[in-house]
Amino acid sequence: MALYNSTQENAQTFNETLNIDPLAVNTTPVDGAYTFSGLSFVVPSSQILIVVFNVSSSATGGGVFGAGITSAASVTTTSSSSGQSIIETLSGHVSGNSTLSALAVTGGTVAPSTISVGQSATGFLNLTFAATGETMNITSINITLTGNGTALNLSDVRIYRDEATAPGRFDSSDTFLSRGDFNGASVELNLTPNIYNVSIPIGTTIFFITYNVSAIALNGSTVSAQIIPSSSVSAVGNASGLAISVTGSSLASSNATIQSQARLAFSTITSSVTWLTNVTTGPNSTTIIAPVTNAGHATASLTSVVATLYNALTAENASTNFTITRADSVTTIAGGVTTTLNFTVNATTASQLNGLVNVSVTLAYNDSNTLVASANSPSETNTSGLFGLDGGLPTVQIVLPSNNAFKKGTQDINFTLNDTTSGVNNLSLSFQVNGTARTATCTPNQLNFTCTFSWATSNGTYTDGVYTLTVNVNDNATNSAIKSEVNVTVDNTAPALSGDNVTVSLINTTITTLFSVNITERNFNASNTFIGVRNLTNATVRNMEASCASLSSDVWRCNATWNGKDDSAANVVDGNYTFFANSTDNLSTYGTFNSTMVVTFTSDTGAPSITGSGPSGTITSTTPALLVNTSEPATCKFDNSSTTYSSMAYAMTGTSLTHNYTLWTLSDGTYTFYVRCQDAIGNAMTASETISFTKSTTAPVISSVANSTVTAYSAIINWTTDTSSSSIVEYGTNTSSMISSAEYDIVPRVTSHSVALNNLEKGTLYYYRVVSKDASGNRVNSTISNFTTADNITQWLGAGWNINFVLPSQTIMENRGYNASNTGNFNFTSILSSLGTNWNYMHYNINGTSAGWVLATRTDPGGSTLKYVNNTNDKYYSINITAPGGVRFVL
Repeated sequence: MALYNSTQENAQTFNETLNIDPLAVNTTPVDGAYTFSGLSFVVPSSQILIVVFNVSSSATGGGVFGAGITSAASVTTTSSSSGQSIIETLSGHVSGNSTLSALAVTGGTVAPSTISVGQSATGFLNLTFAATGETMNITSINITLTGNGTALNLSDVRIYRDEATAPGRFDSSDTFLSRGDFNGASVELNLTPNIYNVSIPIGTTIFFITYNVSAIALNGSTVSAQIIPSSSVSAVGNASGLAISVTGSSLASSNATIQSQARLAFSTITSSVTWLTNVTTGPNSTTIIAPVTNAGHATASLTSVVATLYNALTAENASTNFTITRADSVTTIAGGVTTTLNFTVNATTASQLNGLVNVSVTLAYNDSNTLVASANSPSETNTSGLFGLDGGLPTVQIVLPSNNAFKKGTQDINFTLNDTTSGVNNLSLSFQVNGTARTATCTPNQLNFTCTFSWATSNGTYTDGVYTLTVNVNDNATNSAIKSEVNVTVDNTAPALSGDNVTVSLINTTITTLFSVNITERNFNASNTFIGVRNLTNATVRNMEASCASLSSDVWRCNATWNGKDDSAANVVDGNYTFFANSTDNLSTYGTFNSTMVVTFTSDTGAPSITGSGPSGTITSTTPALLVNTSEPATCKFDNSSTTYSSMAYAMTGTSLTHNYTLWTLSDGTYTFYVRCQDAIGNAMTASETISFTKSTTAPVISSVANSTVTAYSAIINWTTDTSSSSIVEYGTNTSSMISSAEYDIVPRVTSHSVALNNLEKGTLYYYRVVSKDASGNRVNSTISNFTTADNITQWLGAGWNINFVLPSQTIMENRGYNASNTGNFNFTSILSSLGTNWNYMHYNINGTSAGWVLATRTDPGGSTLKYVNNTNDKYYSINITAPGGVRFVL
C-alpha cells in the first residue's frame, strides 16, 4: 500500500501525474493494517491524501478488498508551529470494495491424427477461458504453427465459440468468430471491439482453434497449434478498462499428418458366368467382380454401394429381372489398396429379358479424415455386355425325313439347331438312331447350325423296320431344347393280304364284318386299299364301305360293310357274290387278294312291327315320354293323327329297338298319339300304333279337420276328402321340425280319415297338419292346427275293479321320465286310517312273475307302506283313494 500527496485540492483520483507525490510505501501489513510513520506530510490549510493499492502478480482473481481510516485515533498530527499534538476530528473514511480481475486459460488438443488435403474447419485446440472479477473482452489471440509443415499447407486459421448444443465438442453448431492467415509461423486472430469484441462473462467460456488445410498441402506434412496464454492472449476488463493479466501454461495440440483424400476408382468389371438362364435347372447365378483402388492416402468408408443392371441393347433398367446381393464384407478401403466388390446376381424365374446385360456400379464414401461424403464418388459401367440372360429354349428340327415317313434303301437325315439369344452350344449335340449315338456333320451359321447325317455312307442300307431319330441340344446358357423326334420306317417288302373264306346269307340290310382282310405292310396306306364285291353271275362290281385298324406295327385289318340297297340298287339282284381286295403302299408296292367267300343275297321287303308302347291309363307327369319297342332296328315318328310315316311331324330318338320322345307340357285331359316306324332298308309301317292315356294333376280337397280323444299321451286326428286318398299326419312341438306318421289307407283309399297319435308328452302343446295323396300321387296338405295333451291321466276305477282300464306299462313310465324301480316307500297310513279298512289300493310290483300293477289291501306285506314307481325327478304320480265305491288313479 502506498500514500500519495496531491497538490491539487480537487484531485479525486490517482493518476500518477507529476502533481501527485509519493509519501510512503508499506508492504508488510500487521493483522491486515498498514502503519505509516515518520511522514513529512505538511498540511498548510487543505491537502488530499490518496491511498493506493498495488496488486501482486500472484494475487488470486475474485478476491475482494478495500481501505479505511476508521477513527481520529488512526491519525497522529503535530503542529508545525507549536510542535504540539493536534486533536483531529475524524468520523472515519472507508473506501468501497474492489474485486480482483483475472483471466486463466487452460485447454487441450482436439487434433486428429490425420487430416486430408482440402479438409476445412478441423479442430486442433480447445481453449477454456476462466474470467473472475469482471467481464472482459478478448481482443486478440496469437496462434503459433508447429510441426514440420509450413504455413503453405494451411489456407487459414479460425476461432469458434463453443455453444450449448454440443458443449465441449466442436461441431457445426459452434459460432465462427474470426479468421486469419499465418505470417510465417504465427497468426494473430484480431478480436478487437471493432471486429468481434468477444466478451468473456464471469465464469468459463470454451473456444476452438481450427485449421483449414490447403488444396495444395504437402502429403505427409505435420501441423499443430500452440499458444502461450500470458503472451498470446490480450484481454481488457469491461468495467475497469484495464488490461487483464492472463495466466496459464503453454498449450499445444498434437500433430496431425496431412494425407491426400481418399480417391476411389474402378478397374474392369467382370462376370464369373457368360450366360444365365431363368430356368432353375441351369446356371441362373453369376458373381460380378468390380475391382476398386483407393488412389489417395486417407481411408474411404463406404456408405453406399449400388449395382444396377441394364439391357445392353436398349439401355433400359433390367434389374427387375434379377436379384442382386452384395457378396463381400468390404466397408473401408485404405489408401493405396485395391480390393474387389462382389455381387451375386440371380435370374428370376419370371424374367422377361433375353439378351446381353451391362452393369453400373456406383459408390458413395466418406473420407476417414473429413468424415464427410466425398465429391469424387465413382461410377463404373461396362458397355460391351457383361453377361447374358437367355430364358428361351433353343429349337431343334429334323427337316428330313418327315415323321412316320416310309423309305426304301438309304436316306440322308437333315436337321437344324437354332437359338436367337446365347447361341447353340454344338458341343452338347445329341443325335441318336434307335438310342445309339451317331455323329453328324454340322455347319455354323451365326448362332445356329445346319447338320447332316448320311445313312448310306455311315451305316450302309438299313433293313426293314421302324427307326426313331432323336435330336437335342443346349444353348450357351444350358437351356435344353425340346427334342425333335421322328419315326422312319424302312420298307422294301410289298403288302401281303389274307382274308376270310366263309359262306354268308345276306338279307338286304346293313351287315357289318361281312368281309375282313389282313394286310401285312409297314408302309400301309388305307386310301390306296380297295375292297370290292363281285356278282358271280354277271360279274358286276360294287364298292364297299371299308374301315381299317392297326393290329400291330405292321399288320392291319380291314373290315367291309355291304348295304344291299346302295346307290347301285337297280343292279343288285338276288344271287351269290364274292369279295376281293388290293393294297398299294406308299412306296408304290402293290399287293392283292381274292376271297373265296360266297355271300347269298336275298331281298328284304317287310316293315318293322311295334312290340310294346306307352304310357297308358292315368298319369301325373306334366311332360310324359312316349315309348316304343320295335321288332328290328328302325326309326320311328308320331303325330296327333294317323298318317303316313313320311308325313308324321315328330321324330322319336333311337335307331335300334327302343325309341322315345319326351312330350311338351300337357294340361289335364285324355290324349291319343299315332306312331309308325321304318327299317333301314326303307320298309315303313302302313298302320299306326295308337297310344292313349289320361293326365291328371288335381289333388284331393281336405275338409273337417279336427282332433278328438286328446289324453295326456295320445290324440286322434280326423278329417275328410272329396276323393279317395291315403291318410298321413305330420306333428311336433314346433312347426319347423314336425315328424310324419306312417301312411295309412293306401289300399283301399278312403274319404273319411282317422289317425291316432300315441306316445305323446302330457301337458304339451302339439302342432299338426293332415296330408292325403290320391292314386295318381297328387298330394295335398291342410293348414297347421294344434292341441294340448292333458296334464294328468285321471281314471275312476269302480269298487271291485271291473272297469276296463289299462295302466301305463313300465316302459311307458320310463319314457315319460319316471324311474321305475322298487326303491322308495310311500306312506298311506294317514289316508287309510281315515277311510277305514275295506279299501283296496294299488302298487307297482317289479318282483317275481307278478310284475306290473296289482291290487293290494291294507294288510299288504309292506305293512303300512306302499311300494311305488320311485320319483327321482320333478314329475310325479299318485294313487288316491278318496271316495266310496271307487279308486282314482292320477299320473
